Amino acid sequence: HHQHLTTKIHSRHLALKEYYEGMPDVVDSFAECAIALGYSQEFGPESGQTTMESLIDELREECRSVHDYLDEKGQFELTNPLEDIMTCLTSVKYKLAQAS
Repeated sequence: HHQHLTTKIHSRHLALKEYYEGMPDVVDSFAECAIALGYSQEFGPESGQTTMESLIDELREECRSVHDYLDEKGQFELTNPLEDIMTCLTSVKYKLAQAS
């Protein structure tokens, strides 16, 4: 995502935007098709996978560390977007817990 935001070539910026906006939908479609075709979707600790809830917890902790760093450096203009990410992660974790 860094390249998308930092490129100075407009056509490259647009192409990378298409990638970042388009990939979630096509990955989701691929996964749904794989499930429909009977491919196993069973993952557990033995396969080196982790639960989404654990991944979200790790991401939230990393965000907290970055937030502390930004506060320490006085880079407050970055804390609002970071807090948006943290809010999204918290919301998804809540919704996953309610869906269980």
